[in-house]
Amino acid sequence: MTEPVRTYVEALKERQHAERAIRDVIEFVKYVSNALERDSANFTFDNKPRLNPSTSRAGGSTYESSKWPTAQGLQELMMKWDIARKHVQDAWDALSADDRAILPSPDRRN
Repeated sequence: MTEPVRTYVEALKERQHAERAIRDVIEFVKYVSNALERDSANFTFDNKPRLNPSTSRAGGSTYESSKWPTAQGLQELMMKWDIARKHVQDAWDALSADDRAILPSPDRRN
């Protein structure tokens, strides 16, 4: 494997990792949102006291509050994703025409 091909493959992996991290946040927020919609009276974050503990019932949804995305965390994820996309495009541009013919294009999702 030539160095430009190796660089491109690594850039694709970097982008996939960044996209997976963003999808994980999206799925977590969806999951919490669904729990709130389904049973908000029994919803809580771990390590955070309930406003009215006497109303809580068994079977409520609990989530680790430290996993909730912060604005800074979201910005960092988006920045990593943007950088990874640029690395993929730069690595693609550095490939020979022969290499491009046998590799997935940067627009194709693997």
